[in-house]
Amino acid sequence: MPSVILLLTTFLTPLSVQAHNLPKLKIVTENLVPFQIQQPSGDLSGLSVEVIEKMFQALTITPDIRIMPWARAYEIAKKEANVLIFSIARTPHRNLMFHWVGCITDEQFSFWGLKKNYDNKEYSITQLKQHKIAVSRHSNAEQYTIDNQFENITRLVQEDQNMQMLFSARVDLIVATELTVKHRAKKLGYNYQALTKVHNANGLNNNLCIALSLGSDPIWIQRLTSQYQQLEEKGVIDNLRKKWLSDKAHHSP
Repeated sequence: MPSVILLLTTFLTPLSVQAHNLPKLKIVTENLVPFQIQQPSGDLSGLSVEVIEKMFQALTITPDIRIMPWARAYEIAKKEANVLIFSIARTPHRNLMFHWVGCITDEQFSFWGLKKNYDNKEYSITQLKQHKIAVSRHSNAEQYTIDNQFENITRLVQEDQNMQMLFSARVDLIVATELTVKHRAKKLGYNYQALTKVHNANGLNNNLCIALSLGSDPIWIQRLTSQYQQLEEKGVIDNLRKKWLSDKAHHSP
């Protein structure tokens, strides 16, 4: 599953954070269209970004955003308290590693290769193990290949490198959702039609969520979870899903 760190450095109302002596909160994420998109200007947009912004708007907090690789953001969220991370796949492996604030959408993963190298039949996991596969470090795809005892794995820091290596014939397969593959191919100038699904990785399917690191202040956990639930109940998040995930949605990185 490329990255952003959101440091809360703005002024807070006296009753929001200071009244409870809450620690500063870091918010980490990656650059992943259409969930988090870094514009050339440096601004962020995207489905998950808008959800986060609306959550913190209700808390009268204006965040300041910086970009970093997903592997680094994930390490921060694992090691430090009071870190909010999004968009992160909720997998069995990660389930007890975070406090889960809310889940924005579900994801369905597949192994992808170049059509010229594969026919239209479904390949088995055993067959896939004979091929070179690129995955991102600390991604759920990496954990999946480890759990299934793949050996020929190339681990990368930047998400875009996966597709670049596929089209340059340095690896045979990548693991991603159809939505991500379409957006990334367009962003990098590759022909999406040259790609084909080789195997449906149903064991990788999950919910894409917002989570807090272990050890985070209970008030942060309560407030952020409550704000997410209110947005969900009011239909705000569903409207954002329709805006960003519909077939007619068009988003430039």
